[in-house]
Amino acid sequence: MLVVIEFVIALPDGLAVFAVGVPDLYGIKKFMEGLFGFLKEKNRWEPEEIRYLLRKSYGTLSAAFARRRVDIDMFLDKNGLNMEASISDYTYLEKIRQSVLELVELYKKEYESNSGRILRKEVAEAKSFVRKHMKEELQVADIAALVNMSGSYFSHIFKKEEGISFLEYVYRVRMEHARYLLESSDLKVNEIADEVGIVNPNYFSTQFKKSVGQSPLEYRQAQLNKTEENSRI
Repeated sequence: MLVVIEFVIALPDGLAVFAVGVPDLYGIKKFMEGLFGFLKEKNRWEPEEIRYLLRKSYGTLSAAFARRRVDIDMFLDKNGLNMEASISDYTYLEKIRQSVLELVELYKKEYESNSGRILRKEVAEAKSFVRKHMKEELQVADIAALVNMSGSYFSHIFKKEEGISFLEYVYRVRMEHARYLLESSDLKVNEIADEVGIVNPNYFSTQFKKSVGQSPLEYRQAQLNKTEENSRI
C-alpha cells in the first residue's frame, strides 16, 4: 500500500513542500516516528504549526485507510482519544507521539484482519457523507440515491462490506462524535445531541449510556479526570 503524505511548511525564507511515499504499514510507522523526531528538533516552531503538520498526516492516513476498509476514527488510544483528538487535545508532543504510534498499530491490525480488501467506492462515499452530515436526518433511501443504488441493494452491500447495517454505522459515528465533543468542548448535553443529529436530548442520553456505559455528564467528568492526570506527566 503506497501512501503519499505531502506537507507545505512555512519557513522564514518561503514555503517548503515535500512529499513522502510510504510503501506499507510498517513504513507508515517508521515515517511517523521520523516525523516526530523531526518536529522535536525544530523548537523554533509554534505548537500550532506542529499540530498543523500532524493534522495533514492524519488527513492523508484517514483517506488512505478508508479505501482499505479501515475507519481510523473508530479507534481510540488508551485514554479514549482517536488520532484527530489526540493531536488537538494532548499538551505535550511526547504524549501525542505515544498516542499516534499506538493507534497506527491498531490500524495495522485491522488492515491485516481485512486481508487488504478494498472498500467499495459507494460504501466509502456513504461513510464519508455520514461523517460530514451527521447533524442531518440520514435515511437509507437518500444515501442510496446519492450513490446511485436502490435502498435495498445499498443496505445489502453496506452490511456485506461493513458487517453492520447502515443505521448501526450512523449510530456508532454519532456516539463517537458525541464522546469527542464531551471531551473537547463545553457544549451542554442538549447542544451535543443536536450536533450529532439527535433531536431529543433525553433519548440521546439514554443511547449514549447504552453505548458507553456512562451518562454524558459522567463520561465528561471521567475524561476531565484523565486530562488532569495527563497534565501531571
